[in-house]
Amino acid sequence: MNGHLVAAAIGAAILAGAATVHADAPVAAEAPASAPRRDYHLDFAPVMAVPLGSMSDATGPGIGGLLGLSYSLSELWQLVGHTGYLEGAETGFQVSGVSVSSRVSYAPALVGAKYYVLGSDPIRLYAMGEAGVLVVNTSASASAGATNSSGSDTSVHVGSAVSMGLELGLLDLRAGLLTVDLAHADQSSAALASLGFRFAGF
Repeated sequence: MNGHLVAAAIGAAILAGAATVHADAPVAAEAPASAPRRDYHLDFAPVMAVPLGSMSDATGPGIGGLLGLSYSLSELWQLVGHTGYLEGAETGFQVSGVSVSSRVSYAPALVGAKYYVLGSDPIRLYAMGEAGVLVVNTSASASAGATNSSGSDTSVHVGSAVSMGLELGLLDLRAGLLTVDLAHADQSSAALASLGFRFAGF
């Protein structure tokens, strides 16, 4: 009888010790939750386009804004799209006593890709190329003494924009070349410059 009681006591002690060891064992730390991935970004930029070559005979600098949306394909590549409006400043000249003035304004809708050349957040250098359509409004007027005439025309062209940019946190500095009409690139190109703001991703 006593032998059975001793064996039972020893067994109970062993079980109690095992339970104590289990209770005292350190609990593995839970892995921190990863930050949600933000694939989309909106951006907005005031823009100036300075006409080059023969385009400067038809219009002064264009000033306006572009709204953009980007989608991250990877750490280095993004799909991008931009749309907006640039109002051309009036330019003019005189010939044989006739004063002529004109301006060219345009609304682009462009899509393309952005590639990060170097750097890491928050400072990154990138190259971007886009193509699409531009709705172009051309207006002109002529006056000679008391005689005045004016007119305007709206047309749609296939154009493009290529640029290099620098992201500084949420700021986006970009410079490049805008071609309003690819079929007449030598007559419709402008130097493009913008300082924009990138909104938080979603």
